[in-house]
Amino acid sequence: MDAPPIQYARTEDDLNIAYWAIGDGPTLIFHHPMSFSHIEQEWRTTYHREFYLALAAHFRVVRFDQRGCGLSDRSPAGYSANGFLLDLDAVLRAIGPQPAILASLFGGTGVPVLFLLADPARVSHLVLWSPFARGADFLELPFTKLSRELRAVDPVHGTEAFVTLMVGLGEGERAQEFALLLQRTATSTDDGARAAAYDFDVLERLSEVEVPTLVLQPSDPRMVPANLARQVAGAVPGAELVILDGQSSLPWFGHAGTYVAHLRRFVLGEQAKSATGMTHTVMFTDLAASTATTQRLGDAAAQDLVRAHNAIVRTALEAHSGHEVKHTGDGIFAWFSAASNGLDCARVIQQSVTDLANPDLGVKIGLNAGEPIAEEDDLYGTAVQIAARVTDQAAAGEIVCTNVVRELVAGKGYLFSEREPAALKGVEEPVRLFTLGDDT
Repeated sequence: MDAPPIQYARTEDDLNIAYWAIGDGPTLIFHHPMSFSHIEQEWRTTYHREFYLALAAHFRVVRFDQRGCGLSDRSPAGYSANGFLLDLDAVLRAIGPQPAILASLFGGTGVPVLFLLADPARVSHLVLWSPFARGADFLELPFTKLSRELRAVDPVHGTEAFVTLMVGLGEGERAQEFALLLQRTATSTDDGARAAAYDFDVLERLSEVEVPTLVLQPSDPRMVPANLARQVAGAVPGAELVILDGQSSLPWFGHAGTYVAHLRRFVLGEQAKSATGMTHTVMFTDLAASTATTQRLGDAAAQDLVRAHNAIVRTALEAHSGHEVKHTGDGIFAWFSAASNGLDCARVIQQSVTDLANPDLGVKIGLNAGEPIAEEDDLYGTAVQIAARVTDQAAAGEIVCTNVVRELVAGKGYLFSEREPAALKGVEEPVRLFTLGDDT
């Protein structure tokens, strides 16, 4: 999908607030922390785009830059919570009169809560990701202090270290892409706006919230500790708290499918159904060094590589009874009912890439097997997350799988070489991994 057109809403104090809207269904409007927000740059990153497109299949998704950051106007009068409320008011007036689902993407609890308390008729649901009720609590966290010190000493390497701390190891190029986004957006935010974004304390007012509220919190977060989310959920009458497995403090890293599933359940009443009794062999392909290749070759030539990859993978899937789930930007996510079909398909893909003899085209493949959560045409859950992490362990030209896959094809002539056990994000114990050999 092409980038959505940027539109502008006019606030009561005469500032222009940039926003975009995609999809159909109930309106879901995201509030984002100041230091991360730039809606145009954000759309160019694979993980953001996939996250919003997955939501747009069920909701009308709206993102905006608050005053002082991204494409929105700077405020000559300075920044405060009241000004940020005017920004949200302007966007809601611009997109229509219906009540909206108001969601915070990370910790930005103050503005959403204050807005719905001031005008509850305009908010249908409140969805809070890893929230905290007082900005000072976040600013005093050891993580926050350390990240500020790192970026003050060396903005580039400090930002990379900050991203590693935030999402953990194993995200590879996606984490690099996120670090680059932060570097680009840092200069587009006024320091005063960034500071004012955390100048709130709504702890004593959470008991006044009367709309349905969902709190989503990673189980082992690298940023905001879970006790702050529990504090918020405990203070909001009737709030639902869901603890999700994993360490990433950002919903688009490792939690995107689960986030979408919970919103559909909470807002639309759609229950996710488990594929009980049906084992899927899950496969991810990934273009190796795609970000560096794009920078070196340019967008047009890099897109040619994506097309070549897609054609190879889809031809192999068709020949081996594979089912494409979705395109992931730099790869394809698919599943098989038989592990042998998945391994044979992976081998054909790598052979086809070799035959193409293009030194710029390298493909990594990872496979896992289990019983994921099946919802419509998508799969979620631990089995899928592990398969994605396994792909990150592969090098260009390699096929790497878990021991589960190896055991499913025992006695069928496949040759594997065992690798060092890998510590995968969100998995308590190291995972045994194997590289598929050339011969059967």
